[in-house]
Amino acid sequence: HHFMMGGIMTAANQACEAFFTMPEAQDIVTGQAKIDLVIVSVFYEDALLALIEKLKAPFIYLSTSTLFSHQSLATGFEQPPAFVPAILTPYGDRMSFWERTDNWLHHVQMLLQYVLVGLPASEALASKYFPGHTPLHELHKRSSLTFINTNPGTSQPIPLTPDTISVGGMHCVPPKPIPEVSNGSRGEGLERHETPVRLYERAS
Repeated sequence: HHFMMGGIMTAANQACEAFFTMPEAQDIVTGQAKIDLVIVSVFYEDALLALIEKLKAPFIYLSTSTLFSHQSLATGFEQPPAFVPAILTPYGDRMSFWERTDNWLHHVQMLLQYVLVGLPASEALASKYFPGHTPLHELHKRSSLTFINTNPGTSQPIPLTPDTISVGGMHCVPPKPIPEVSNGSRGEGLERHETPVRLYERAS
């Protein structure tokens, strides 16, 4: 997976630079905008941390999946590779010795790729637009919270620190009752039969 992750790191820096040069974003990039809170992706967009420092705003990390290996640098807690599968691996919480070894190697590989490839590239980009910023690996530790897209009811249980919160399903709301309907042309009431796939109606 290291080739794919390298491509993602490159794309993330390209996206950051595109944002830094957008005319519509210049009041933010120059620090003129008043920002109360920033929610930033953990997906290797570290150059944004220098901008967040300039804005003097607190920030929350958001992971659209489970935790990435490099998030241990922000939270100070490393997921135990003996029973927590690294991202992009097919393993569950019960692994053989060789699966645990492979899981650990995968975790170390992703962490090294971030430290040796992704982070230096982000540092160079951040220094281009925000010279004199605090090193990104230090800004990385200033996150207030980390939101991860897991749910304790449906996801595999993993140990988390108090500042890492599972928010999977937070977009879901209680269902609204189905309104009563009638067939105006025949003046007959309709009986509703709800299924998970579609709503069937028939004359009663």
